[in-house]
Amino acid sequence: MGKCSFCGKEVLLPFRCPYCGLYFCTEHRLPENHDCPAAPPRLPLGPASHPKKDPFKLIKTKSTVYRASKRNVRIHTSPYTRENIYHAIRTSRYKRRLYVDWRSAGRKVLCVFGMAAVTFGYIPAFRYAITVSPTFEIFLSSLSIPAWLRGYLAYIPMLFVLAMSHEMLHALAWWYYGYPAIPIPVLVPPFLGITIGPKPSNAKENAGISLAPLLLTVICYMNYRVTGDTLILGFGLINLFGMGYDFISALAG
Repeated sequence: MGKCSFCGKEVLLPFRCPYCGLYFCTEHRLPENHDCPAAPPRLPLGPASHPKKDPFKLIKTKSTVYRASKRNVRIHTSPYTRENIYHAIRTSRYKRRLYVDWRSAGRKVLCVFGMAAVTFGYIPAFRYAITVSPTFEIFLSSLSIPAWLRGYLAYIPMLFVLAMSHEMLHALAWWYYGYPAIPIPVLVPPFLGITIGPKPSNAKENAGISLAPLLLTVICYMNYRVTGDTLILGFGLINLFGMGYDFISALAG
């Protein structure tokens, strides 16, 4: 048994104060309840230094800022998104196809090869058509001239062979090889995959074929029906074969 030093109440298990060393009951065991002189002074309780924040509003604000920053980084600053990587790969493929268009060059060389074979019928014509035209194109590619001018200068050996072959073929070749110079492309319904004028720059439209080779083949066939000239018909058939090769190659890759 013990007695409280503050109120004199007898308790079974009194509490000892850690500051003054006296024993107190349950009600007066704290230093502020029995006015302990040895207890350290306490700071007065005052109003809060900042207003109380709503936890739901704070969480919502943080979430909004995080979503906004994540959206900005994903779209505007990060160059490694799936869309940008796919666009870069597609652009590099289109540029490689644009600068090294071996399918188009091969078709043109094939036309010159066939016309020279029909006209002359001996080996020097084959040798000229195979060697001179690609060599001239490689020489032009090494010069620092615009791409459009280099493309038109590459037609000089072909036009020279056409001039030696037939005057009608020379005129048709000027029209056929000059159709990309049309400034405004004329488009027909997209499901036909046919365009007139410059080739479209969009990668989705690369599978389209030009209408000019088909029209040129029709003109050659009409001229053959009227005049009976097999040279014109051979030029049209070779041109049609080159158009089909381009179309199949575009669909394949």
